[in-house]
Amino acid sequence: MKVFNSVTLFIAGVAAVWTAKPPNSTYDYVIVGSGAGGSPLAARLAKAGYSVLLLDAGEDHGTDRQVQVPAVNPYASEYNPIRWDYFTPDGDYWAALDLSGQQPPEGSVKKGILYPRAGALGGCSVHNALIMVKATDKDWNDIASLTGDSSWSAGNMNGYFKKLEKNAYLQGIVNPGSHGFDGWLPTRITPTILIAQDFKVLSLLIAAATATGKGLLDGLIGTIGGVLSVLTLDINTDSPTRDTKDLIYQIPASMNKDYVRTGPRDFVLEVALAKSADGSSKYKLDIALNTLVTRVNFDTTGTTPKATGVDYLFGKSLYRADPRGSSDDGVAGTVFAKRGVGGNLQDRYEVGVVGKAKTDLALLSGCTFLQGEDACYNKWKNGLGDLKGAYTTNGIAWGYLHHSSVSEHDPDLFIGPAPAYFSGYYFPGYSLYATAEHNKWTWLVLKAHSRNNAGTVNLTSADPRDTPRINFNSFSNGGDEDLQAIVEGMHTPEQLKEFARNEAWGHHASCTAPIGSNDDPMAIPGMYIALPTYMVSEKAVDVIIRSAAASG
Repeated sequence: MKVFNSVTLFIAGVAAVWTAKPPNSTYDYVIVGSGAGGSPLAARLAKAGYSVLLLDAGEDHGTDRQVQVPAVNPYASEYNPIRWDYFTPDGDYWAALDLSGQQPPEGSVKKGILYPRAGALGGCSVHNALIMVKATDKDWNDIASLTGDSSWSAGNMNGYFKKLEKNAYLQGIVNPGSHGFDGWLPTRITPTILIAQDFKVLSLLIAAATATGKGLLDGLIGTIGGVLSVLTLDINTDSPTRDTKDLIYQIPASMNKDYVRTGPRDFVLEVALAKSADGSSKYKLDIALNTLVTRVNFDTTGTTPKATGVDYLFGKSLYRADPRGSSDDGVAGTVFAKRGVGGNLQDRYEVGVVGKAKTDLALLSGCTFLQGEDACYNKWKNGLGDLKGAYTTNGIAWGYLHHSSVSEHDPDLFIGPAPAYFSGYYFPGYSLYATAEHNKWTWLVLKAHSRNNAGTVNLTSADPRDTPRINFNSFSNGGDEDLQAIVEGMHTPEQLKEFARNEAWGHHASCTAPIGSNDDPMAIPGMYIALPTYMVSEKAVDVIIRSAAASG
């Protein structure tokens, strides 16, 4: 049995990145989880002069090629050293080469649907699809209205976006007031040369432009330059038209100048490893990996419980979502309970519409997606700038924001293309299946602002290493409207609603700690996904520093 260890708040440690057992020590702040929220928070607090310990149950694999290469992001989500596999029971999936039968073979056992997560320094930012798109202004303004706190307003939150972004695709010429150019998060777009050199990809862009009212009407089909002019709009602009009109945009991704995945991991490591002129650590930031937090300790002598430290287990693969999970014993008790926690689970729906061409996409010629000799990887590794080839894209080069007939205000559909067979995560091994053939193309239809919040997350035991029971109860609330929107995104007949109901999946579970006013018994401060989460993390830094200053 591994021993529970303790970390306490309030005294500084020595800056380090530990892969061995961290020493018991004390800090101003202990942050649990190094993902989209934790890493920026730790880095900013350390830069502000506080001593910080950042804990994560995973390891650091940010320099592995499965993580670094944008185009192989599906493989990152199944990369064994960082994968945490959850399975949701609310759905069936049967995969077979022989599709003549209508039911799974006799004796089959339902295993649930795969819901991949990451256990690693950087959290899910090291295995996601790198897409960096801001939330709508209404999303932020609604939170401001709900909480009565104007600091959540879009005007204020967009300031955090400018603070964290290091834009590399506008170069300060277009929409400079909407972007940041000196932050920690590099953003780039897919090189247009990748689109221009493949006639099939160009034809798909033409089809998308025509479907949205461009194309022949605007004379865009005559030249390659005319087609590519569709992609001049900035999806992260401050312009109010972004949230009101149905338009095509090129999609920014979190890549640096060498087209390597980047994100919170890089930021927190840069701060943790920074040196002063005399060679000493510049900031008081420690990072402890392979460290599974099992309990938050509270001082309950005051009127409000105050977190004072954490207990943890040290070791690899302690959490049982890890396919290499440990079977050691361990227990944890309930310290604080609130009725709203564990309910309100929701996700946005996503459906893939897959097409098949008679011949392969020229874009993918020579690409094996790291399976054996890979000419595309060699070109990405050794090439220069925009000429590094097919792996300089995350696969989602552009997307279309669209209002369905049941949208309430903002666009509720994002429709984007991917040069792969992608009908959902569903089952282990999906990434190999997705890229096995090079003549497949998927239109991803994402339904935002789902009306369904009937999902739940429940603990299955008192052991902190056991995974919870997750049930989304998909389409339980507002299902007809959500299905209608998805169907419109596919441009399919009404009878295919059943297809959408059966095929829809998601991978951005959220909201089991819903935000709200202080007197709402169901509300607890919550987080968001990807870029909005980075923005919330930046906001949290300001709130924490102000609170610390006020308390002396």
